[in-house]
Amino acid sequence: MTLDSTMVLSEKMQSKIHQEYKILAEFKMLQSECIPGLYLIPSAESSFAWFGVIFVRQGLYQDGIFRFLISIPQDFPNTSQPPTVIFQSEVYHPSICPFTGTMDISEAFPKFSSDNHLWQIAKYIIYLFEYPDQGKVVNKEAFEAWTNNNAEFMAKVKESVKMSLDKLYDPAPTEDKHYIKFDKYENEIHDPVLEEMKNCAEESL
Repeated sequence: MTLDSTMVLSEKMQSKIHQEYKILAEFKMLQSECIPGLYLIPSAESSFAWFGVIFVRQGLYQDGIFRFLISIPQDFPNTSQPPTVIFQSEVYHPSICPFTGTMDISEAFPKFSSDNHLWQIAKYIIYLFEYPDQGKVVNKEAFEAWTNNNAEFMAKVKESVKMSLDKLYDPAPTEDKHYIKFDKYENEIHDPVLEEMKNCAEESL
């Protein structure tokens, strides 16, 4: 191996380390924001894929539990392309493509820069569930129903919410150990944990 090739390899390694540091910094910022009802964690296999779950607490989609994936561009942070948000179950929403599950976030993030962060995307996801008419329209049928036939829109939203709950305990589609999984409530296992949480809450008052 020549000196030049060694230098190139070293530069690539430094660039990779810098990139991983930037992504880790994004995760630290996300944790510090303590966004209620939304959980995100980088994949154990790739820092460019983040598993997410949103528990919708208010609005038309209330009680829905929707899984999604955030895919970070490979040249992050040296890119103007924003991350991609893809929902894992069908969601009837004006800003979510009915074919790919991709949420269009370009209304808030037409370009991505060093001033933008993943925690902002997380908050925008919550915002679009609370105000489904405020994003860019990619599902015209859903938007027209929202505008002209509210009963039809609400019926399909309820279907989406029910589907999200029906699929909550489905087997994980990946063996990635960071994939967010849920177990059904079992009294023998979970009752003691619940009691401990209640006691801790009372002690902190």
